[in-house]
Formats: sequence, structure tokens, C-alpha cells
Amino acid sequence: MKFRLLLFCMISASVARADDKLTLARVLKDVGEQHPQVRAAQALAAADRERIPQASAWDEPTVGIEHMRRDNLRILRADETEFSVSQKLPVTSQRRQRVALAKAEAAVADSRVSAQVTPVVIQATDAFYRLVRARELLELPRSNDEILARALSAVQARLASGATDVTSVLLAETERARLQEPVIALEREIAEATTMLNTLRNLPPESAIGALDASVGPAAGTIGTFESLRDRALAYRPELRAADAQVTAADRATDVARAWLPDPEVTVRARHIRGSNSPISEYDTGLAIS
Repeated sequence: MKFRLLLFCMISASVARADDKLTLARVLKDVGEQHPQVRAAQALAAADRERIPQASAWDEPTVGIEHMRRDNLRILRADETEFSVSQKLPVTSQRRQRVALAKAEAAVADSRVSAQVTPVVIQATDAFYRLVRARELLELPRSNDEILARALSAVQARLASGATDVTSVLLAETERARLQEPVIALEREIAEATTMLNTLRNLPPESAIGALDASVGPAAGTIGTFESLRDRALAYRPELRAADAQVTAADRATDVARAWLPDPEVTVRARHIRGSNSPISEYDTGLAIS
């Protein structure tokens, strides 16, 4: 029973360690959620989307009260009290055009999010695979360094016994020192890629990155013809989509500026005369276009 429990714990620990490997999907998810510029663009886009229901709403009604006095200077005593309510009716195209403008501005904000996400995704993907490649390439020089270290020890032992000369020792040391040049370059590349990944994920640059899992990556698709690639670039390039969205927003703003016909305003006024038994002595209605 204890053996089975121990075996289960060991398997669980190994699975947990395998699950802790950093994948490209996890990196891109962290970048999309934690990168400051991406989060700022997402917040601005969310704020612009909230303006769409505001643009579609009716104008706020205006409510007023007036106290009229005749030969009376007392503040709390009025001969007539008038209540008024006015409301603009969205019967023209102004409200519809304001909604179209708000949607166009929200589309511009969304395109800016894509324009912010695309470069950092490319940088994160490049840094991830550079780190994977540098770590894999570093294993070979380290293995060779162990072999050269044993060879150098053997040559030094032969020199101590008089079986060889100093030249052999110098050659072995030179070969081992020459091997350190690619090691230093690979370690520098690992440090740069690690710093880039941590910065894009909004982590401290010196944070350690554990094991990487590069087995799961984006699915490879067919390249296609040059014409199809050009059409896809024109359709999905963030800068071009943002420019198209800005042109559309400018057109909607022009439509709003050209909307010369105002919405009519309906007004209802009710008066109460002091001394009258009816709460509403008389009322007026009006229609205004300004």
C-alpha cells in the first residue's frame, strides 16, 4: 500500500513538472493580458465601445419650476407656480449618425489593439524560439567541454610522468579555451531572450524562466501564391486595417457635421394658481426646432 502511494506521488510530481513547462501559447497569453501597451489599448477600446449605447440614447429631458409673484416679495409665497418638461424627439437622422460615428470610433480603437498586439506577439515568438535554440545549442559545447577537460587532465598526467611535452598541454588548453567562445555567445543570447520574454510578459527582467516546451506550436499552413499572400497582407495587416477604420470614422464624422436638420423639442408647461382648488389650473404645450 505504501509502495503504491509512493508511486502515485512520484507520477503526480512528474506530471506536475511536465505541466510547468512554459509553452508558446502561455507566453502569448501572458503578453496579451499583461503587456502595458496592449492593456492600455484594450482599456481605450472598451471605453469607446461603452460610448455606443450612450450615442443611441435619447437626450436627457429638461425639467423646470418657476414661481411668479405679484406685489409680493416673500420667497416662500408665490401667486403662480409653473412646472415645465421638455424632451427632444429623435425623429431625424442625427441619432442614427451619432451611433454610426460611435461604432466607427470603436472600430478604430479595436484596430489599434491589433496594431499593438501584433508587434509584441512577433517579438515574443522570436524571443521564445531563440531561447529554445540557444539552450539546445549550449548542450553540445558543454558536453564537448567535459570531454576536453578529461583529455586535458590526461595530457597533464602524461606530462607529469614525462610521457609528453608542454606543447601537448598548451594545445589541449587552447582547444578548451576556444570552445568557450560559442558558449559565451550562446549564454549572451539566452540572457537577451530571457530579458525580452520577461519584459513582454511584464515581469522583472531578471526572473528565471524554467523548462520550455516547443513541441506545441502554431500549425503550419500552405504558403499559397504571391497574389493570395498579397491579398491576405492587405486584408489583415494591422496598420492598413487601422487606416481603413480611421477613414470610415472620418466619413461618419462628416455625416454628423452635415446633418443640418435638428430634432424637434416638445415642451409641456402646467401652472397652479394660488387659491385654485385644482392642482393644475392650466397647461400649455409647445413644439420647437432650433
